[in-house]
Amino acid sequence: MSALANTVTVLNAAARMDAPVAGDLEMLMQECVARFTADLGIAGIDVVLTTEYTYLPIQELAVGGYAPSAGLVVIAVEPENPEFINWRTNLPGTVAHELNHAARWRSVGYGPTLLEALVSEGLATVYESLMTGHTPPYAKARADFNELWAEAAPLLHTTGYGHATWFFGEGHLPRWAGYGLGNELVLRHLKAAQISIQDATKLPASAFLHHSPQTRPAA
Repeated sequence: MSALANTVTVLNAAARMDAPVAGDLEMLMQECVARFTADLGIAGIDVVLTTEYTYLPIQELAVGGYAPSAGLVVIAVEPENPEFINWRTNLPGTVAHELNHAARWRSVGYGPTLLEALVSEGLATVYESLMTGHTPPYAKARADFNELWAEAAPLLHTTGYGHATWFFGEGHLPRWAGYGLGNELVLRHLKAAQISIQDATKLPASAFLHHSPQTRPAA
């Protein structure tokens, strides 16, 4: 049986991107997918780039993504956004982020609880920062870590925690609170456990509680 390959497909039938730009995007996507899948040890993934999932791109980046399973990653760009001019800088981080999700789907999965979501998003955010050298805007919670953790703690093992509230600011919490909280949890665990981000991606979310404020005061 032959080894599985990854595929990269750029959807641009509506011509929202100029053909040369679409070609350059595809080349960069191919490079990023090859690099990050080799680093994560995964294959057999369909990576699709489109302009049609208009709710996915982050305003500050003109790019966003979604990894609904272990075998599919969707990357969406917004050519009309002035930030699109920086796609060469912004695209690799999003690809790294979503491929980290795909890798996690192949081990313990994304997870339905708040703790699992915090860890899954934290891992993907830390991974993209480490692999690209660029820290994304959602890596910081824009609020005091200990205050956020105190609010999250009673909800960690629940499934009805309100994903949009914690991760997209659709409520009383600041935008990207969950991403920032997860990013800090993962960084604490990597430092204390002396483990690589690649190995940490395969760990159950409960492992990250060992170095959370529940058992260790914030520095």
